[in-house]
Amino acid sequence: MQFSLSYFYGFRLFTIFCFCFQLGDILAAETAAQLSPLTPVETTQRSTQGVSPLAPESDSNPVDSIIDVESGVSRGRSPWSLAWFNWASVNRQNYAHGEGRLETYNYLSFNYRFTRLSQISLRPEFYINGAGKDFTGKEASNSIEMGDVYLQYNQNQLALLPTLLGDVGLSGAFRAYYPNNASAKLQKQITRFQLRFIFETPLGHGFWLAYHLRPMYFVQSQKTFVNESSNIKLNEHYRFEHLLEAIKTVSSRWGFSQSVGFEERNFYSSTENNLSKNKDQFFSLSTSFLLSLNGVFLKGGIDYETKLNQRESNQPIYNAKDSKYFLMTFVQI
Repeated sequence: MQFSLSYFYGFRLFTIFCFCFQLGDILAAETAAQLSPLTPVETTQRSTQGVSPLAPESDSNPVDSIIDVESGVSRGRSPWSLAWFNWASVNRQNYAHGEGRLETYNYLSFNYRFTRLSQISLRPEFYINGAGKDFTGKEASNSIEMGDVYLQYNQNQLALLPTLLGDVGLSGAFRAYYPNNASAKLQKQITRFQLRFIFETPLGHGFWLAYHLRPMYFVQSQKTFVNESSNIKLNEHYRFEHLLEAIKTVSSRWGFSQSVGFEERNFYSSTENNLSKNKDQFFSLSTSFLLSLNGVFLKGGIDYETKLNQRESNQPIYNAKDSKYFLMTFVQI
């Protein structure tokens, strides 16, 4: 489908303009926070509650914003709220050659808050992609595609766990998917379920550590499917994703993040078609900046991911072929 992306880029520019418009108020709030610091008792209380001591009482800091994206609960007066998520990325190698394709994953989140710690959300996904070479190196044209629709239940502060590193806060979410994207339809997928847990703890001096655990289970109508090339392939059965993230908050508004991840995908086997498959395993790294601005959270940097059983031994990490520039935007309305 051919179309112009001018409206999409215009909306992104308008969002950035709004950030700049608020910058004066943000700097003033920073100064006021420095003139009126928290007491040691308040600092300890906020740290054990999973809230950065640097964060203003009425707003999120970068660590809280990471939790908001995973399993956040809206803070507005009304129990009803709306949020928008966008993940834009381009392959570094294709971008360097002037032929990179901007690919974006988006969803709108229609939320209803039960309590200050629990919320349910309905999220339709959609993709807006430009023309150019995609991540597989194939030429592709502009496109808009609908993705899945899923229902998510969020629960903040599930538990406060005592560990050797100190108290660890646990938040979580549960997702149930209606498979609506082209790939799921081709596989004749019935549904899939995902749990998303985040464990986070302050380490002191603005350093935080977060561990993300995301198991997913696929409910398939069949063990195999015929792909677009008329080849018989195995359907996915379940997967586990692990992500360890170190965060440094420079101020109550921005910081940096370095993460390392491992994902394992497991497939069905088919005796009828004499097909069996080993696990697909992926290793990932991500280096990014974090910026939290009054209900808007930005995270951008470089992502690297490689399939372990296909990785060339002489390929360095963060090589241009296997990495991408990305910008994540999460807006709570």
